[in-house]
Formats: sequence, C-alpha cells, structure tokens
Amino acid sequence: MTLLVESQRFAGSTDRTDLLRAFLNRHPIEMFGGVIADCRRAEESYLGDAEDRARARALMELVQSEHFDFEELIERLYDLSPEVGPEARRRQTSHLRTAEARAEIWLEALGRDTAGLGPRLDLGCGSGGFLVASARREPELIHVGIDPALRWLTVAAGRLKAAGLDGGRVCLVAAHAEELPFDAETFGSVAAGDVIEHVNDQARTLAEVWRVLKPGGRLFLASPNRLSLTPEPHVLVWGVGWLPETWRAAYVRCVNGAEYRQIRNLSWNEWQRLLNHSPFGGGRVESPRLATAELREFGGLKRGLGTLYNLLVTHGFGQFLARRVGPCFHVVCQKR
Repeated sequence: MTLLVESQRFAGSTDRTDLLRAFLNRHPIEMFGGVIADCRRAEESYLGDAEDRARARALMELVQSEHFDFEELIERLYDLSPEVGPEARRRQTSHLRTAEARAEIWLEALGRDTAGLGPRLDLGCGSGGFLVASARREPELIHVGIDPALRWLTVAAGRLKAAGLDGGRVCLVAAHAEELPFDAETFGSVAAGDVIEHVNDQARTLAEVWRVLKPGGRLFLASPNRLSLTPEPHVLVWGVGWLPETWRAAYVRCVNGAEYRQIRNLSWNEWQRLLNHSPFGGGRVESPRLATAELREFGGLKRGLGTLYNLLVTHGFGQFLARRVGPCFHVVCQKR
C-alpha cells in the first residue's frame, strides 16, 4: 500500500487543485496561469514581484499556446532578461538543457528507498529538470516543486508539458525556502539542487526542511564549493570564494561587470559546521562526478580535465582533494 492511499489527504486524486489544497491547507488558493499556486509571503527579491509577474505572464502565453516548443520558451526567457549578457545566456542555456541529466545523478545520491516514504519536494525547482527526471522514475509519487520566482515556475510548467507530465501528480508552488507553506512531516524526501547558496538564511532553510520531512526522510543538496580552483560557476570569475565576503561583489564587477549578489557558496568545513548546528545534527558532504551530458557541453581540453576529475573522485585521496578544492558538493542528510 502506497502513501497515496494510506493518507486521506492524498487519497488518489489526480486533480491538481485538490492536491494543492491537501498540501497547502489554503482556501481559496491563488493560482497563476491555472497551474502555479502563489503562496509567497515576501517579495521576489531578485527582480521584484511586478517584473517577475510580467515576465511570467509573457512566458505563460507561450506555454499555453497551441504550438508550444520548450526550446522557444528558453529563448523567450532570455529575450525577456536584458540583465543577462550574451556569454552568460549561452552558459545558462546550456545548463538548462542538461538539467535532467544532472538530476539523474541527484536521484542516485538521494536514494531509491525514499520513494516509499511519501511525496517528494523539489526545493527551488527552477526550470523543472529534477521534477521531470524524478516523476519519470517514480510516476506513482506526488511531486511538489517550489521556487520564489513565478517566471522560473512557468518555465518548469513548460518543461513538464514538453515531457507529457503536465497532467500528472506534479504540483508547482511559489514560496520561499525559509517559510515553507506545508504542514510538518509532509514529505518523504527533499531535493535542492543549486539552491542553498541563493537563499537568504541557510540555517533557517535547513530547519524548515527538517520540519516538513517525515522521520527517516532524506534531504539532498547540490552546491558549488567556495574554495574551488575552477571559476565561480555563476559569473565565471576565478578566485571569488578565496576573497573576504565583503570584497567579492566589487571584485566580480571589476573583472567582468557582472552582479554578484544573493550567492553564498560554502567550503567543506563550512558545510560541516552548518550541518552540525542544524536539526539534522550532521550529514554526508562529498564531491560528485560530473554528468556525462555536462561533459559533452565542454570544449576539448575542459572535457578531458572533467573526465580525469571523474576518475579521481572515485578514489580516496582524489575525493579528499576534491572536497577541498573541487567544483561542487553533494550533501545528504537524514531526519532521525
């Protein structure tokens, strides 16, 4: 017997509004575009609510059009984003296209045994790559994706539609990680890929995740390493994380003119301290291999270095070095 029939709150309904009401206990629920529940209690901090909503409306028109195309949706997203320069656009577009491949590695790290514990939350779901990969693997499971930005949730709605999952058990909710609109012990697992470095309060976010997880539930996080010897992945500038925090934004602006805000990457030692002081009481922090799809996007030399890195991290000393100066971390915690 699955949780879907074990729990009266999720008793087999395939109506998305019913599922959202069961999760959110909000009557009525404010819906955006008919598919996104807006439960934000604070303003979208990067663009502001008005601009975020305007871009989301333009994207939703494309999602709901008769001849919808996901690649066209990505291009439209960046056409509406003049603050993203040409090089950043190329890099971010490539990142979006490989999202589902990265999600497969994230799912392996999260573990297959969590599906039996109940619904899965994608914290900061962005363009929905993890939601698609997870819903394909566990179609009987309810999946909920949250993000504070309506524009990104609209892109996620488009990805779900392109994957044929827009009529399934996948719900999209606009909310902030520090104040989740869910009851305690709602989810069997939570994934947050490339998210924790962007939240306003990392400790509070971990406490909220612990609150909504069921006992035995598991959290997976992916995040860049502050002390990586590779360029900072958001702005492609070398050495950002080695500088004092108050210098970083000015340094990035000086090097390539980019804005460096709402980003707080952690080192391996900083992760240990954060987890030890969280309700989880600790967790496993490792340097993962790079996804094959990501390696294909690299040029010749970079691809060769990435392949070598994947070989090194499978060995003890290589893993030790990667935890100190490698590009990124995978973090797994369990609620005891």
